[in-house]
Amino acid sequence: MKVARGPALLAAAFVLLAAPAHAQKRHVIGMSQCNLGEPWRQQMNADVRNAAAAHPGLEVIFKDAQNDSLVQRSHVEEFVSQKVDLIVISPREAAALTRPVAQAYEAGVPVIVLDRAVLGDKFTCFIGADNRQIGRAAGEWIRKTLGGKGRIVELMGLMTSTPGQDRHTGFREGLDAAHHPGLEVVFEADMQWLEPNARREMESALARFPRIDLVYAHNDPGAHGAYL
Repeated sequence: MKVARGPALLAAAFVLLAAPAHAQKRHVIGMSQCNLGEPWRQQMNADVRNAAAAHPGLEVIFKDAQNDSLVQRSHVEEFVSQKVDLIVISPREAAALTRPVAQAYEAGVPVIVLDRAVLGDKFTCFIGADNRQIGRAAGEWIRKTLGGKGRIVELMGLMTSTPGQDRHTGFREGLDAAHHPGLEVVFEADMQWLEPNARREMESALARFPRIDLVYAHNDPGAHGAYL
């Protein structure tokens, strides 16, 4: 699926909250973002907040894990103890957040996993993009644009998150360097989706390699950091 914007995500939430037992009840949704340092996540929260404002019986509690999986785990545990009606989580890391999400689900709290997946199937639903296809499309475009020859830098998203892993895997599939030996990834680094990290890693790449033909960054802030 595509990542849901505010109204679409709220629509999915209302489907999960529409059981008769919830009739006339004020609904509370706990939403945990892995990191609000990414501008599109700030916009996502704004979209959800605006969509929720149209429903007087709905309250959304927003939390920012600030790129810390332990903090995000505590968010989930707090939501469960508060007996929220629904949890929406965009997990920082797949493995680290799998058990907390599963425990919430097993406690009877519906959980929407958003954008970044967890392991297993102990959650209510997942809303996210096909990140492997995104990476594959980038790799294919780069191969064609460079004419099968060039020196490439890959600035990866957080590689303990599923989007980072999938965008990397898909990129290498699309690049198909095994059949195009003139294409070479000369430098790769995990910039964790963050612009300052990407800028620092790109400085390292430029110091080591006098010629770089193209940079593939896994997200917009990463690309901007490399550009700067």
